[in-house]
Amino acid sequence: MSAPRPDELPLFPLGLVLLPGELLPLHIFEERYKRLIRHCRDTGESFGIVWRQQDELAEFACTARLRTVLREYEDGRLDVVVRGEERVRILAAIVPEDIEFESLRAEVEILLEEGPEPAEELKAEVETLFREIVRLGEAAGEPELSEEYPLSYAIAHQLEMEPALKLRLLSLGGEAERLDLLVDVLRTVMERLELLKEREDAIRGNGHAR
Repeated sequence: MSAPRPDELPLFPLGLVLLPGELLPLHIFEERYKRLIRHCRDTGESFGIVWRQQDELAEFACTARLRTVLREYEDGRLDVVVRGEERVRILAAIVPEDIEFESLRAEVEILLEEGPEPAEELKAEVETLFREIVRLGEAAGEPELSEEYPLSYAIAHQLEMEPALKLRLLSLGGEAERLDLLVDVLRTVMERLELLKEREDAIRGNGHAR
């Protein structure tokens, strides 16, 4: 497999959105992606994971780097774990001559962080809302928020978010914008959890939901 030019990135289209810092297990079974993963394992290069809806690719994607090969099967299939790294914008897709054996590629633009730093009050509100949601959800243990990546990503990694919402988060270039979005998301989630808990308490109390 030939190495891509610096402005090109091999793509792995999936029905999901990967965020920077997020760990993602993958089962690799198509020949083109087996070749891609072996190439990345040998060279240490990254590839792009992009959300695909039917035949349309999202404009924004995330680079992924191989972290671990969990299992390699006799027929060449692999179970691996990758980690999201950088946001990219897809400028143009490049279709290989043999799509069965070569992955799709794209000309991409690496996106840097932009905009003002978020206010400490905003960061505190997002973290408080998140920990309250964990409490209401009766999750085991205290969640750990990695400081290696921005707080917005560290929290989003632990939420079950629809691909469209994750893509919107990925498209935002600044941490303040991402935290503003998460405030709205977390408030909505908390309202639903509080309502559910009220109904459960009512059922336990008298056998009838109000």
